[in-house]
Amino acid sequence: VPSVQCAPAIVNLVTSPSHRRMGIASRILKFASKFTRTQWSYRDNISTNLGLYVHPENSSAQSLYRKKGFSVVPSESEDGLLYMTQRRNGN
Repeated sequence: VPSVQCAPAIVNLVTSPSHRRMGIASRILKFASKFTRTQWSYRDNISTNLGLYVHPENSSAQSLYRKKGFSVVPSESEDGLLYMTQRRNGN
């Protein structure tokens, strides 16, 4: 049986333009980070670092993610998205 890598990830985080800069995305990231730390076990082949994809042009989102402890991980995404993961002690 082949080994499968899996990791918790936010697939699509979008805030309505009329609700931006109100802390909604920050609260979602905080909840997801806490959930990842408390609910994902430290078993073989399972990463407990929360990950997400972001468009390279979306500097506002990248700034928020960096503020919340995410950093870009080198990857070869066919769609040109950046993959970011959060350090374990993320906010």
